[in-house]
Amino acid sequence: MVAERTREPGRRQPLAELSAVLFGPPPGSDQAPLLADDADDPGLFGPESVTWRLGREPFLLAGGGRALLMQVAHPLVAQGVVDHSDYRRDPFGRLVRTVRWLVAVTFGTTAEAHAASRQVREVHAVVRGTLRGGNTTSNAPLGTPYAATDPELTRWVLATIVQSMLVTYTATVGPVATADADTFVREWRAVAPLVHVRRQDTWDTAHALHDYVDRVIESITPVPASRQAATVVLHPPLPTRALRPAFSTVAFLTTGLLPPQLRDAYRLRWSPLDAAAHSATCASLRAAHRVLPRGLRVSSLYDAALRRSEGRGLHP
Repeated sequence: MVAERTREPGRRQPLAELSAVLFGPPPGSDQAPLLADDADDPGLFGPESVTWRLGREPFLLAGGGRALLMQVAHPLVAQGVVDHSDYRRDPFGRLVRTVRWLVAVTFGTTAEAHAASRQVREVHAVVRGTLRGGNTTSNAPLGTPYAATDPELTRWVLATIVQSMLVTYTATVGPVATADADTFVREWRAVAPLVHVRRQDTWDTAHALHDYVDRVIESITPVPASRQAATVVLHPPLPTRALRPAFSTVAFLTTGLLPPQLRDAYRLRWSPLDAAAHSATCASLRAAHRVLPRGLRVSSLYDAALRRSEGRGLHP
């Protein structure tokens, strides 16, 4: 029965982990910590990096859905997700695993970043197959092979993550100076070799990144597998109906953050009134950000990483 499934306790744990990213784990929680290494190692980026400054914003989580929808718009990525993921049964599991990896590479020590990326590579090593009927396009015919380790696919996935952070920050927090955006993109070169992306496939500037994303969008078309995954991302089964208004707002934000061409390709309804409401919502978030208490503006993970990098340990 639907009512029984909505109370499935297994769905609550991923949501609790996402809440911990935003506000820190509740007192007495037995959740595994997202950061555990006490070594005074700044990791791949460090306190002076643009990545730490942008990544400490909890609002960036709103970009997770955008990145996922962009990724699965690629027919080969979508086929891999359908063939090798239990996203329908565990819609938040993949997001949480991605968030854990992002936390490790952004704020973790070098050892934590490498360990998290090694786990991703181990999972991806067996993700391979061929494009099946119904998910073909003129650029991706039946039987086209895919592999999660394919440098072209990993490059696309990394691009969607990096660009989504920039786009979401601009929309919900405020503009990013061109020099800072360029630095941010170059900083993420440190992550590329950890996830099967060749250094020559990284970008020198934010403009180069945006240009690459635009070119890929021109060449791909969401297929039925893409739309199946998108439906789960935008309308996931929730453990309680009380969460529906919040997740409807997130879905609305996600839809508005998508590139217009991709939003149209997904056949997502979007009127001029929706566009105006989205602009007003983002403006409200930017205004609220300026007056929110620090505990709601700055991730506790950033504070922990900062203490650790200064030799004061993860915990105050």
